[in-house]
Amino acid sequence: MKKQLAVVVGALSFIYIFVPEPTDIVPVIGWIDEGVAGAMLLWALRMLGVTPSSILGRFGASTEATRVRDVGPRGN
Repeated sequence: MKKQLAVVVGALSFIYIFVPEPTDIVPVIGWIDEGVAGAMLLWALRMLGVTPSSILGRFGASTEATRVRDVGPRGN
């Protein structure tokens, strides 16, 4: 039941963010309502097990490439 609610809330908030509405004419009110819709979308994604870091991690550098390696001489 919770997963189905998350799917419905996520779909509706995703649509709300990308469909222009009359509140977008007034900047502050438009920012607030779309911010709430964005928060609801993030909640829905988290309920479905999707995190922004898991999505953005695919596009970033791999952990192997960003790891610092010691290339100094080995001494005993």
